[in-house]
Amino acid sequence: MSEGHFVPGTSATAPTTSDVDKFDSIDRVPLIYVGARKEINKKWGLNVRYEYIFGEVDQSYTSGGTSYDNSIAIDLHGLTFLADYTINDNWYATGGIGYHQGTKTTDLNGPVYTAVSGDPTNSVQTGENDYDLDNGISLRAGVGYKRGFAENWDFNAQLDYLYVELDDEQQGNIYSKGFAYTAGLTYSF
Repeated sequence: MSEGHFVPGTSATAPTTSDVDKFDSIDRVPLIYVGARKEINKKWGLNVRYEYIFGEVDQSYTSGGTSYDNSIAIDLHGLTFLADYTINDNWYATGGIGYHQGTKTTDLNGPVYTAVSGDPTNSVQTGENDYDLDNGISLRAGVGYKRGFAENWDFNAQLDYLYVELDDEQQGNIYSKGFAYTAGLTYSF
């Protein structure tokens, strides 16, 4: 977190000198995709896919006997380019790079956020607000399992370690890293 920014779910007492906000709270996100794969040889293939990453971080707190529910939700759309290494008929290792953009919706309520939003050096706004997330670059590595269900079509389940850096309209340059649970369909040609 950069000085002057408060990110729910993180410590407000540990500012850094970086211009990148750390948003580790968005971890273990679901990711779905549809892709196309071209085999280079028996072990290697190239994969291009459209993917959708979504997730929400919820927070509740009580102040003065009143409970306040808060959330931050992300919706990202992206195009990724991956190299796949075939381990056996069903298992593979994968890695690559992607480009993402989308939105972040914050719903922040209660006296804590009202006090924070009153600070002119802070970008936090109370209530429900939408912010653009642009120019996202992702790097990932993972392992997956594929199962054919029709000629040239596979269903894939994957566990990826994912790093995404984005331009956040509200907070500037932010990043998230952690595991993504991936499911998708791939057409091989």
